[in-house]
Order: sequence, then C-alpha cells, then structure tokens
Amino acid sequence: QQQIWLHSQLAGASLIYNEPITIHHRGDLNRAALSRAFAEVVRRHEAWRTTFEWKDERAVQLVQPPPAQIEIPFVDLRAHPHPQAEAVRLATKDSQQPFDLARGPMYRARLVQVGDHEHSFFLTLHHIIFDGVSLYRVLLPELIHCYEAFSENETPQLPALPIQYSDFARWQRETIRDIS
Repeated sequence: QQQIWLHSQLAGASLIYNEPITIHHRGDLNRAALSRAFAEVVRRHEAWRTTFEWKDERAVQLVQPPPAQIEIPFVDLRAHPHPQAEAVRLATKDSQQPFDLARGPMYRARLVQVGDHEHSFFLTLHHIIFDGVSLYRVLLPELIHCYEAFSENETPQLPALPIQYSDFARWQRETIRDIS
C-alpha cells in the first residue's frame, strides 16, 4: 500500500490504479438487499474504509468508521434505445474519475437495469484496497452470501475475520525491518 500510495502521489490525476469491475445479474434483483450486502462487505473489511495521509514523514492508514448505509446509485435504462451501450458509457465515466486517497472512499458503485430481469452492478475500486485475488476469494463470495441472506430477511452468517489487511501490512513491515 505504501508503494501504491507513493506512486499515486507521483502519478497525479492518472487513473492507472482505478480497477473497474462489472457483476451481471439475471433474474429479479432485490436492490435493498444488494445495498445492505455491499455495506456489510465494506463494514467487514477495514481496507475498504481506509484513507491515507502524510504524517510524521510517512504515509499512514486511517481506518474510517463503517457507513450506516451505502446508497448505490441506480439507473433504469430499459427504455433507452441502446441500454447496454449506455450502461458501459456510465460505467466508463465512473471509472475515469480519480480517487482522493485522503478522503475516500476508495470505491464507486452504480447499479444499472438494462432489461426487465437484467442488471449490471458496476464497481470502480482503487487498487490500494483491492487486488484480483480478493475479487474471487473475498468480494464475490461475501457479496453473494450477504445478498442471499438479506434477500431472505436473514442475518448473514460469515465468520469473524481473524486479521485485517492492516495486520498483514504491520507484520510485513516488521519482517522487513527484522531482516534489514
């Protein structure tokens, strides 16, 4: 994270660390359950709530409190003459906005309905909080689990996280310091 933060500062308004992701859903969609599920993922993972600032001559992480709720902007494009193309245009526009690492959040979400039973959930994430492994091993499984639970008016049953990313970063810094 320190290297990404430093490079982001040097790169200025460059978008090289913006990671756009699309999750397609066919069938009925419970928008309230999706918002709650996404908020639960953000609540569980401090990295998704972390901002960064320069303090005492180094970059430091500041974990923000979890938001009470996350409103996911919604656009209904079913009446649009080219709903898929317009959805991609909106997602591209979102992905081309820079993130403020000092203010956060490091994610941007949008839900688009392109057909009667077809939605696209667009996420743009800053690479400082996210990598490819976490997409398939963390985000998607947890989002699906929480969505299914909230859709049934149940509480998601996910195990408590034994460590957060900041724990790993601390361990890594201490290991490098001990080797030096």
